[in-house]
Amino acid sequence: MNLFSCGIPERRKKYHPTEQLIRHVDEVLKLLRVMTKDENIDQLLTIEKKEGGQGKMESYFTVMYNKGMNHGIEKGIEKGIEKERKEVNDLNRWLCEQGREEDLWKSLDDPELQDRLMEEMHAAKGDLVTV
Repeated sequence: MNLFSCGIPERRKKYHPTEQLIRHVDEVLKLLRVMTKDENIDQLLTIEKKEGGQGKMESYFTVMYNKGMNHGIEKGIEKGIEKERKEVNDLNRWLCEQGREEDLWKSLDDPELQDRLMEEMHAAKGDLVTV
């Protein structure tokens, strides 16, 4: 028996959800809602009531997984936008410092030029980052 197996024999390393139904799903979901302060659990309460009040917790975990994935995607997009904004501002600042306002204006309508100017800026600054 492995020290980290929590008493589960070695042959059962993967998680296998139980087929056992939870008899008091409503109460379990209400407890989870209070403990997690998650409003999505109210949707699950409605679903469970329609299905007769007995069910597996898989629907809850599926909703929570999807919520977590969507939250992660949103955060990733926000960080990407923030990073891109900073990058463009750095380019604009660098072009102005170099007295290259004309290139700045041209790059506003030409994404390929903007990419080349970013590469040039990084090379001039000695940055390892390339666009």
